[in-house]
Amino acid sequence: MFICARRGRWARAALLTALACATRNTGILLLAPLLLLYLYGPRNDRPPDLPVARRLRPRYRLRPDAAWLAIAPAGLVAYLAYWGFAGGDALAPLHGERFFKHHFTGPLLGFWNALNAGGQDLWHIATGKLTPELFDTGIGSSLGTGWQNLVALALLVLALLALVGVLRKLPAAYGVYAAIGLLVPLSSPVYGSPLQGMPRYAAMLFPLWMWLGAWLARHRRLALPLLGVSALSAALLAAEFATWHFVA
Repeated sequence: MFICARRGRWARAALLTALACATRNTGILLLAPLLLLYLYGPRNDRPPDLPVARRLRPRYRLRPDAAWLAIAPAGLVAYLAYWGFAGGDALAPLHGERFFKHHFTGPLLGFWNALNAGGQDLWHIATGKLTPELFDTGIGSSLGTGWQNLVALALLVLALLALVGVLRKLPAAYGVYAAIGLLVPLSSPVYGSPLQGMPRYAAMLFPLWMWLGAWLARHRRLALPLLGVSALSAALLAAEFATWHFVA
């Protein structure tokens, strides 16, 4: 979607956004960066109407091709309509979240709950009240090893630091996309495991990785140590997954 939008192919960009909406209801959030790319760029299809944005004034004026953006929500509308006709509840995808123990708290309370859960994991491990059972194939231990909240919290902190870099160095559309991608799971935590799924959600936020790549290009000495940590972490998580533990 981002590539098509930057090249001014708005029909394709809107269609890809619609497909994302049909795949997952949170795909509708792509409409925000799509609009920002249209109004503020960067774009390669035509020069901006204003050389520099002034007080949030858009650099690109609306033209007839902006009508293509109306296609973007069609995927979500079609998906909800299917549930309405097939199951009698058009909002079934939203109501179904309670079966996965999700509840809306807002980002601030969600972050506070994550801090508490991560701190409890650290305290239990440090005091010996909870000993992580790595690679244990027992069914009882397959749901957790005692450090999921702590790892997810650490990854969230790293993602937030990268988000600051994205907001400072990359176009606004990229920063908004990354911010929304973090705020959604943070605002709807899981009971007992607030950041469950956060690592896999953050992994899809490509602007964070763009910034990290640019940062490593300026700090080449850290590239090899980071690669070693990444490889070790990948091996550990692969072993955990292979022994029926929940990963991400």
